[in-house]
Amino acid sequence: MDRHPTPLATAAIARLMVGDPLAAVLLGAALRDDPHSFDAAAALAVATRSNVSLGQARELATSLRQRQHVAIVESWLAGDPERCSLLAREHLASFPDDVVISWIVGRP
Repeated sequence: MDRHPTPLATAAIARLMVGDPLAAVLLGAALRDDPHSFDAAAALAVATRSNVSLGQARELATSLRQRQHVAIVESWLAGDPERCSLLAREHLASFPDDVVISWIVGRP
């Protein structure tokens, strides 16, 4: 079962969704506070476009939702919009509350 993100990670993800440049700093702090936070690591990979953070998220991924999330972010970071869109549609059909993936799909 997925762990719920900490309040700091939740707030930082919300700031990421609105384009706040401090989101990456807050996500880094959330990850330092809870080094096992998949949500913080995955969102930090998106905020910083970092394969290092994505690798950390990949290591923390234990559920199908998390592994799919990593694959989508990986394709997004690699600049493969077709694969990203396909994987995201499938993922969101099962996990419609994944706001980070919804946000990625809505990005130009």
